[in-house]
Amino acid sequence: MDTRSYSESELPLTGEYILPGLVPPRLYQEHIHRYELAGKLSVGKDVVDVACGTGYGSAYLADIGARRVFAGDISQAALESAKRRYWRAELKYFQLDGMRLPLADSCIDLACSFETLEHVDRPKDLVLECWRILKPGGMFLCSTPNRALTSPVPLRPVNPYHRHELSLEEFTQMLSEYFTEVKLLGQDFYETERALLLRLRSMFLQILGLHAIGRMAITKAIQRRMNPGLSASMSQGIPPSDGRPTAGERWELRRLNPNSNCGIPRYLVGIATKGEVTRRESTILSSVGISDG
Repeated sequence: MDTRSYSESELPLTGEYILPGLVPPRLYQEHIHRYELAGKLSVGKDVVDVACGTGYGSAYLADIGARRVFAGDISQAALESAKRRYWRAELKYFQLDGMRLPLADSCIDLACSFETLEHVDRPKDLVLECWRILKPGGMFLCSTPNRALTSPVPLRPVNPYHRHELSLEEFTQMLSEYFTEVKLLGQDFYETERALLLRLRSMFLQILGLHAIGRMAITKAIQRRMNPGLSASMSQGIPPSDGRPTAGERWELRRLNPNSNCGIPRYLVGIATKGEVTRRESTILSSVGISDG
């Protein structure tokens, strides 16, 4: 994984693309842990990764044992970067619009789309398209920021690239409208005091219209990591060359339970099934602590 050769001429350093080894380790681990769950469900399956970005996650799914991975993104620049860095025989990249997926009905076992719903004008259309292409018993795995923490007031989201953000209730309703079974998880949980501080910070940025601050900080971090004179202390924590997830409670996906004291998640994650969950998938979910029990 040649992280040093990333450049602005190849891909704009906006902070919205995950550039393994260059983005802050926290941000990378949040994303790759979602793909880790997808990987457990993708072995021997046909998978589509909607809004695959730079392709690191799609390659992870191919490496973990997916039969075929169809990875698409609206950005041609991101796809060209993905093809150069993450070519796999089982992996096919193509440009797509998530509202009109170029795939036949009922042809896919697992559809993934992480941190995408907030970027489109009609997120329901994307959910419906993923439902359409799934086989009976197929699963849709998706994630999105939790508006309760990231954009708590009804104004433009803090992230300038987000059209809107969803509450837990809106996210649940959107998935339940099309899918038979929906399991809800959270990631990056904040206890009461930390959640309040994050909400206040987000409200402050929203009200003042300072939407670009967070992205600017990430962009600067990327640029520092691209500097050949990067200090040894900054290099620590950069993901290993194989891009695997590292242990850490903060990144782990946990089932949402109203009776627990785990706090409020910064990210909402849904596992939605078209029809009934198969015995195999039920066993996999149980093995990682995601079950109805």
